Amino acid sequence: MELERFLKSFHAVRAYLSVTLLAHFNKDWLIFQQRYAKSNHYLNTMTLDGISNHFYQKGFYAKGIL
Repeated sequence: MELERFLKSFHAVRAYLSVTLLAHFNKDWLIFQQRYAKSNHYLNTMTLDGISNHFYQKGFYAKGIL
């Protein structure tokens, strides 16, 4: 009887943690995708102006890297 109750609670906790972790991962992944898409918007245009714009916005020119 105790084992049955323990297993039910164990499965409930495991299911809760699975859903919680999956939701957290999906949220982080969505944020990452949005940031990546935004930061690489100019690179995605595949034009020379777009690429130079991207590096200019990142501050590479000001830092003397390019």
